[in-house]
Amino acid sequence: MNITSELQETSKLYPEVSFRIRRLNMLQRADIDMQTLALRQRQREVQLDYPAFTEQERDLGDRLALAYRKLNALPANEAAPTVQEIEDIAQARRAAAPEGAEKKRALLDMEFELVAQQLKPYFLRAALVSIDGLTVDGKPVTPATFVEASPPELADEVHQAIEAHMRLSADQAKNSPSPSTSGAVEGERTTSTIAPNAAGPPIPITLAETA
Repeated sequence: MNITSELQETSKLYPEVSFRIRRLNMLQRADIDMQTLALRQRQREVQLDYPAFTEQERDLGDRLALAYRKLNALPANEAAPTVQEIEDIAQARRAAAPEGAEKKRALLDMEFELVAQQLKPYFLRAALVSIDGLTVDGKPVTPATFVEASPPELADEVHQAIEAHMRLSADQAKNSPSPSTSGAVEGERTTSTIAPNAAGPPIPITLAETA
């Protein structure tokens, strides 16, 4: 079995920029876990505080998802009726929410996202090996200055690549015909990865949970 430890990428947002990222090992991830313990605990608290969706809200949410898929498949000149359908379903879903739930969910969603943004620099500093083609005020940006100097959208793109690389490494190990003897992949996790939850805010997930 061969697991790629580093990966070279070209930015899709800024094609002149390329970057190299490394796959974090167990010790590096454990160190990040310790440094971000309070942040991740707050994410868990937000998820627990999140008002549960009623059965009617969940049903309307399913209808809304179907309507959006329908809209994406339609040409622009035929979209108007489906747009109206989406607006009607969304309005009905808001009306079905318990009193005060929508406002509380919006505040918790915002807080969760702010905490998620605070987690990203830890992974960027640990996993970014090199960055080429990016300058600020005429000075080349380095991995040491990337978090503070890079455009936010580029930082998000690099962070997503880091997470994708970590997932790919785990999938390589899972799909290998012979088990790894190093223990370097099985059970490792990325605590900054977040996934939408239909019944609440995005919650941190681990590689073990996606296996």
